[in-house]
Amino acid sequence: MKLYDFAPSPNARKVRSVVYELGVTLEIVPIDLFHGGSHAPAFLAKNPNGRIPVLEDGDFVLWESTAILHYLARGSALVPAAPRANADMHRWLAWQVAHLGPAMSKVGFERVVKRYTNRGAPDQARIAEGTAEFAQLIQIFDAAIADREYVAGTLSPPAS
Repeated sequence: MKLYDFAPSPNARKVRSVVYELGVTLEIVPIDLFHGGSHAPAFLAKNPNGRIPVLEDGDFVLWESTAILHYLARGSALVPAAPRANADMHRWLAWQVAHLGPAMSKVGFERVVKRYTNRGAPDQARIAEGTAEFAQLIQIFDAAIADREYVAGTLSPPAS
């Protein structure tokens, strides 16, 4: 399997985290987002959205980080079998995509992407907006893990 990846990407990082937890071996194919690597015709043929990560498993090509997580973790101890625990896992994955990720992206785009792609000065109002959203959201996350190590229960099965 191959993972088309950009190391600083939070979405690629979450896929690499699951790969690590599962002990999966795959080839990492770095895509240089700062220099247009995700807009090359060969990459767009894999993901017409021009975004990473992308997983290639033989002739199967899968994009969208959460879909990749589900594909990789299927049947493993990382996917709870109990309906409520499974729903809790799905809730937190959806929450990250819908809420936390966008707040982080606002700040990341303004502070990092603009600098490395010469897209102008950071918009301080946008940074403040994303920072405030993140601060509010992280309180929700902190409350969820107040009495447990991981937000959706245990991450890895206990060592035997």
